[in-house]
Amino acid sequence: MPPKPSHTVTGHDHNHSIQFDWSKCMGCGMCATKCTFGVLVKQPPKIPPFVQPNREKLSQENTDKTRVLIDESECTGCGQCSLVCNFGSITPIDHLVDTFKAKEAGKKLVAMIAPSTRLGVAEAMGMPIGSTAMAQLVHCLRLIGFDYVFDVDAGADKTTMDDYAEVIEMKKEGKGPAITSCCPAWIELVEKEYPDLIPNVSTARSPIGCLAGCIKRGWAKDVGIAVEDLYTVGIMPCIAKKTESQRQQIHQDYDASCTSNEIAAYFKKHLPPEECKFTQEREEALAKTEDGQCDLPFRRISGGSNIFGKTGGVCETVLRVIARNAGVDWNTCTVNKEETFKHAASGSTMTNLSVDIGGTIITGAVCHGGYAIRHACELIRKGELKVDVVEMMACVGGCLGGAGQPKIPPAKKLEMDKRRVMLDILDQQTDIRAANENTDVLGWIDKHFDHQGAHQHLHTYFTPRYQN
Repeated sequence: MPPKPSHTVTGHDHNHSIQFDWSKCMGCGMCATKCTFGVLVKQPPKIPPFVQPNREKLSQENTDKTRVLIDESECTGCGQCSLVCNFGSITPIDHLVDTFKAKEAGKKLVAMIAPSTRLGVAEAMGMPIGSTAMAQLVHCLRLIGFDYVFDVDAGADKTTMDDYAEVIEMKKEGKGPAITSCCPAWIELVEKEYPDLIPNVSTARSPIGCLAGCIKRGWAKDVGIAVEDLYTVGIMPCIAKKTESQRQQIHQDYDASCTSNEIAAYFKKHLPPEECKFTQEREEALAKTEDGQCDLPFRRISGGSNIFGKTGGVCETVLRVIARNAGVDWNTCTVNKEETFKHAASGSTMTNLSVDIGGTIITGAVCHGGYAIRHACELIRKGELKVDVVEMMACVGGCLGGAGQPKIPPAKKLEMDKRRVMLDILDQQTDIRAANENTDVLGWIDKHFDHQGAHQHLHTYFTPRYQN
C-alpha cells in the first residue's frame, strides 16, 4: 500500500507542462529544494510546499486545504519538481494520448528529435550514461507509427544564424546584450517577471520552432500533404517544451511534445522485447541503414547544432559563425572564461566569457539554472552586465539536464558530465562545425521562404504578462 498523507491539502492543478495532485503529496519537500525559481516553498515535514504567488488577487490562497494555483505563480514549467517527486503528486502533462488519437484520425505523425534526446532515450532504454542511440530511436519511432522523423539539429542551424544576426545588429547599435530565446522555461520567466528585457530577447524561434515551421509551411507543400493532415511532435529532453508547443505564436506549426522518458516508456509498453534492447552494436548497425536515418531534406546538420544541448553550446555556435564570417579558424580562438556566480546547492551558474575574433572582442555570459538567470536579469536591468550575448537555460547543465531525461541518482551525480562529453563527441564527428556551413538546409530555407515568410514562420514574438 502506498503511504497516506497526513495533511488536508487536496485538489488538482496544472499548467501546460505539469500537473499537481495535492492529495498524493507526502510533504517530503524535494520539489521545493529542486525548484530554482523559488515557486515552490518548503514547509515543515509532511506539509505540501506553498506556491509563491506573483500577484495580489488570487483565486485561492495557501491554506490548510488549498494551494495557490500554479498559473498564478512564476512557474516556468521546467518540470524539475516532477523529476524528484516519488509519489506521483507532480507529473508531466501527457501529449502522447492526443498524438495517437491524431494518428487514428488519419493524420501523418512527424517526429522531431532534439540533440539531448538521443542520449536520454539511450539511457532510458538501458545503455550507459553518455551513450547515444539516434538510429535506434529513429527506427523505433517508425515502428510505433511515426510517418516521418526529422532532426531538430537542422532547425538549430537556422536558429543560430538568426541569433548571430541579432547579436551583430545589437552590438553595432549599442543595444545589447542580445539574449537567446531557445529555452521555453526562460521565455515563460521573461514574459512574467522581466518583460522590460523582451526587446533584448532574440526573435529567432527555438530550433524545434524553426523546424516545425519549415515542415508545415514549406516541406508539406513539397510532398503534397495538407498542413491540417500533419501532426508534429517534439521528442524532447525538456518538459517546458510542452508549454512552448501550446504557445499561440507557434502552436499552428508545433502540435505536441513528449519527453525522452515518456517515449522510452511507450516503446517498452508497445514494442516487442527484442526491439527494446538498445545496444551500441545495434546502434552502429542501424546507423548504416536508411531505416535508422532521419528523413530528408533536414538530415544535414552542423557539429555546432549538437552542442545546443549543453550549457554554453548556443553561445558557442554563434561565436563559430562570427569567426567563420571573419575568416578566422574557430579552433585558433581562445575563449577566456570566468565563473561570476554560483549557487552551490543547485548548481546554478553564470560564466562570463570573452574571445578575440580577428581583432574584435566578443563578450558573453552563459547562465544555467534559475538562480543564475535571475542574477543575470537583475544585472542587465541595472546596466551592469555589459556583454554582447547572454545565453539562458533554465535547467542546470542545459538541455541535457532537462526534467524529461532519465534521473541520475545522487551517487552518480558526477556522471552527468558524460552527457556533455558525448555531445562534444557528436560535434567533433560532424564534417561541418559551423551553422553557416550547412548550405543544404539553409539553402532549402532560402528557396522556400522569402523575407516576409521567414519572419512569419521562423521567428516569434513575446508578450508581457503583467499581473495585478
